[in-house]
Amino acid sequence: MPKKKPDPTYTALQVEAALCVWECLNEWTLGNEKEVAKLEKAAKKDPHSHAAIRVEWIEMREDCGSAEMRSQSIVLGQWCLEIYDILTANDPEFFSWWSYDWEVIPAMLKHAVCKDGKASMYRGDYIYTGGCLIDPHSAAQLVAKEFAWRRFKDDCESEADKQWKYRDLVSDHEDDVLNAFEVGEEPAAFIKQLGDELELIDFGPWK
Repeated sequence: MPKKKPDPTYTALQVEAALCVWECLNEWTLGNEKEVAKLEKAAKKDPHSHAAIRVEWIEMREDCGSAEMRSQSIVLGQWCLEIYDILTANDPEFFSWWSYDWEVIPAMLKHAVCKDGKASMYRGDYIYTGGCLIDPHSAAQLVAKEFAWRRFKDDCESEADKQWKYRDLVSDHEDDVLNAFEVGEEPAAFIKQLGDELELIDFGPWK
């Protein structure tokens, strides 16, 4: 009689990641009909929005069931840990500014998609017609860009407050801030230039 395959064992880190994934998916997929309808309306307007991502996860939960999604949270947690290891390999403090469960894990799950861009919770060795998760190295590039943008935006807000006493300068001119990020501007210099162009009163140390 063949030996029974032993049940897999998980480290405390893997368990924590799986629990954070499950917590996030519950937040994204549990809502009343009115909330879901609002998400669906927003998703139609912008197929690439966070609302659209949530709609895909809601539909997946309805199709596969809560038990399956809870089980696959283990797979997603390990996938997230791979991304985490990739991005902290050369910079252990890469995620130090943000909450692991409320910001880091959700940011990774936004990129838990298959090659067709649809939400997925399966690895390549799992037989599933919907498609398997993209490679964690590919996802890591997307996550890295998002967190680089968050840090740039935070730095710009800090500079706007320090130089102009106008923190909302960033949110009021987000397209300009995004363009500055894309071309590699330095936050302090960019905020100084933007304030000068708008003829704001300088409260900072630049004088």
